[in-house]
Parts: sequence; structure tokens; C-alpha cells
Amino acid sequence: MPIDLLIILAYFALILAIGWRSRSKASVSAEEYFISSRSLKWPSVALSTIATNIHAGHFLGMAGSAYALGLAQANFEINAILGILVAVFFFVPLFLRAKVVTITQYIEKKCGPQVALLYSTLMLLLYALLYLGGTLFWGAYAIQALFGGHLHFIGTEPAIQIGFLIVVLGIFSATYTYFGGLTAVVRTDIAQFVLLLGGGVLLTFLSIERLGGWSQLYAKSSHLMHLHLPSSHPTIPWTALLGMNLLNLNYWGANQIILQRALAAKSLRHAQVGLLVGGLLKYLMAAIIVIPGIALVGILGSPGLSDPDQTYTTLVNMLLPTGLRGVVLCGLFASLMSSVDSIYNSLSTIWSIDIYKRHLNPNATDAEIV
Repeated sequence: MPIDLLIILAYFALILAIGWRSRSKASVSAEEYFISSRSLKWPSVALSTIATNIHAGHFLGMAGSAYALGLAQANFEINAILGILVAVFFFVPLFLRAKVVTITQYIEKKCGPQVALLYSTLMLLLYALLYLGGTLFWGAYAIQALFGGHLHFIGTEPAIQIGFLIVVLGIFSATYTYFGGLTAVVRTDIAQFVLLLGGGVLLTFLSIERLGGWSQLYAKSSHLMHLHLPSSHPTIPWTALLGMNLLNLNYWGANQIILQRALAAKSLRHAQVGLLVGGLLKYLMAAIIVIPGIALVGILGSPGLSDPDQTYTTLVNMLLPTGLRGVVLCGLFASLMSSVDSIYNSLSTIWSIDIYKRHLNPNATDAEIV
């Protein structure tokens, strides 16, 4: 078994240990389990929120898009700042003042139980099928692409290997999330953020070094160094940023997965500072995801990659020696796990509080809700 795979397995064992040590007491209130008794300080809010936001699809899909389309791909990250600012100064104060555990509870106060139930149902379907499914797929895709040759005991078909890995990754994340609640999610997210940030920064500087320096980024890939593309561009026209702002208002202002840490903050100040610091980190994340993809264009030259989604794995295999490759890949998988555990926690919060307690068993005790 290659040392890289052993390092990754050790990472999974470490995350499971952190999650297990965070497990809740036998008797725990719903507020303690789902929002950590509203005790999170701003560093935890910041790091856990951005670790949740950045997942394996960013490193694989966005890096590939940067390889094909260039710096404009960074708009998907840096343009989030509008949604974050509106959430920080408008939505979050409203939610915390109302002392809600879920955003649905606030919606019910303003719009009634029917609208709230519709919102909860749609969010459960959206998060479970689209968000969770896509995140697990990218993680399984990465493992299969890198270690498919060592997975023949599962089957020789890539689709079978990916399907098996989706189930394994899902069960693994669900295990420590179930035992520890939001506390386990936040603690593992912080450890995973350090890994994904370190791996991303390392790969960025190594790709720039192989390219020949920062000046060569523009010299060899000038056609990709445009933050905004013409309105006639078929994929990312600058006019798309207007619609993106509406999406960001929803994502950052009415998304249980993202805002659950802010709802669990010790105070409004901790929630606001945490999200603002997270907003600053978005710029750094945009750089370490997009720049290596652009650098690879100059490194490979023509004809380049036939499949842009191979950008990240190509960089890892090209630039990193054995051992260090495993450490950087841990960062990739950290981005996966930190998103998946947060989705599980938020889905269970919406189901337990908004559906089970509100509509199925109004007299449920805290133990039954948990």
C-alpha cells in the first residue's frame, strides 16, 4: 500500500477520533446538540463556516474551470462578499434576536406555518439530493482517480468504485456527526480547515515555482488573466455576476448549513466577526484554487489537458513527491469531510426541529428530538 494512501487513512482515523471525543453526553438538550448551547466564539464560526463552504468540488471542478476559463472563475468566490455582508448586518441580527435554532422558525414567525413547512421540505430535498450528493461524488471521484488501481477488490469499473466510495464516505461522516452533534462538526472542521488551507497554499507556490515565478503567470497565460469576461462570453459573462448576487443572498443569508454556526455563536458580535473573517478567507481560498489551474496552462503548454477536471490531480502527481502528496491530498479530503458533516448536521436539525417536533410530535422531549 503506497505511503500516500496510508497518510490519508491516518487522517481519516484522526478525524474520527476528534469527532468521537466530542460525543455528547447521554442526556443532552436539543439546543446543546444542534447549536452547541450557543457558545461558539468567532474563530470557530469563521473557520468552520468556510471549511463547510469549500468542498472537494472547488479543488477539482473550480481548478478545472480556471484551467479552461481563467481568473474569471474566481468570481464565484470573491463575489460572495455581498451576500456575506448582507447576512452579517441584516439577516444574522434578526435571527439571533429571535433566538431561533433554525431559519425555518424565523420564516414561520413572519410568513406562517405553511410557508415554513414548504421551505423546510424544499431545503431537505435540495441539501440531501443536490448538495450532499454532489459533494460526496467529488470526493469519491478524487479517490478513484488517484487510487483506482488499488481498489480492484471493489470492482474494475470506475462507476462501481465511485458508488462504493460514496457510501463509505457518507457513513464515515455520519458516524462522528451523529455522536458529537455540532460540537464534533466544528472541532473537526477547524482541523480540516488547517489541512485544506495548508495543502492549497503549498500546491499554489509549487505550481508557481514550476512555472518560473509570478511574472510568468501573466507572461504565459495572459489570455486567462481577466477577472471579467465580455457580456457575450458563453460561459461566464460579466452580466452573470448580477444573478450571482441573488444566489449569494440566499446562500449566505438563508442557508441553514452555512448559518448554523452563526446561530450557535456566543453573541451577535462573535457571529458577525466570524462571518466577516470568513469573508476575508474567501479571497485567499479563491487564490489557492484558481491560480494553480491557470499556472498549469503555462506549465503544460500545448496541447494541454483533454479533460480540465484532471487539473488538480495532474498538479498533485506532477509537483509533489510521495509522502507530501498524501499530506496535500488530506487537504482535499478535508474539504470534502467538512462540507459533508455540516450538511448532515443541518439536515438533521431541520428534520428534528422543523418537521418532527413541529408537525409529527409536538410534545417531544429533548431526548426524543435528539
